[in-house]
Amino acid sequence: MADTTPPVDTPTPIPSPENELKDLEKQLSDTQRHAERLKVAVAGQKKIAGDVDQKQKDFAKVLDDIGSKKPGLDEFVTREKKMLEAAVADKEKIQTLEKDALKDLECLKGKIKEAQDKVRPLERGLDSARYATIDARKKLDDLTGVPANYATILKDAAGLLDKANAEGKANNLSRMYFLVLALEDRLKLLVRNSSDQYNKDLNAAAAELAKAEDTELSTKEALDAAIAAVNEAQKNFDARTATWVDETLKGIAKGNGGTTTATPPAPATSPTTPPPTNPGGSEAAPPA
Repeated sequence: MADTTPPVDTPTPIPSPENELKDLEKQLSDTQRHAERLKVAVAGQKKIAGDVDQKQKDFAKVLDDIGSKKPGLDEFVTREKKMLEAAVADKEKIQTLEKDALKDLECLKGKIKEAQDKVRPLERGLDSARYATIDARKKLDDLTGVPANYATILKDAAGLLDKANAEGKANNLSRMYFLVLALEDRLKLLVRNSSDQYNKDLNAAAAELAKAEDTELSTKEALDAAIAAVNEAQKNFDARTATWVDETLKGIAKGNGGTTTATPPAPATSPTTPPPTNPGGSEAAPPA
């Protein structure tokens, strides 16, 4: 036969004012931490949004400039190139000079990429080295803290012993039993009983930390050198970008039919004396 006894309602426990206060304080603390995290997130997102918005505006302006300026430049190139190719006698040599100069520029740009490719692995290596140093230092700290920790355990054990004896004298056996259990668990923490082994472990941890710190330092030095190499490659590329047109022009004789040097002179050498210009020739100015 089914049980028809109505269920007994269990009254909801009413929290004490003290517990309610603790709960509210915890909620407030959690809310404050969340608010701080949101502030950091908002600041970061605001910077990202600002950067993106500015670059969108910059690109829109560039597109407007291209739309207004490029057609005129294209027209100039088409018109003047056709005329110049008919008038210039050594256009093939000039084309070669321009291609060689651009090839050299591209080579310098490639050196930037090569230098940059060496940076990222070193950055990851430095992160790993730093973590290894942190772990090694933690291991050594744990070992150097053993004497003080053991002294604290012995002090606690002595206190538990006194309490256990006092409860035993009062015939409070249950309380004494609890204190004996607590004393037993504290004594189990004294796992090291050999000075030789402790000294060996301590020396090994110290050596491990020294090695980790040396690896971190070496990796940092290698990373600094790699970053310096990137900066140097960028510097060389920027310098050549600013001068390659004028340097190439040094290898082209004035006039419209004179010979040209095979390659533009290097900045460190004396330029070759150009042959006389073609009388009556006109100098075609390059576009701005």
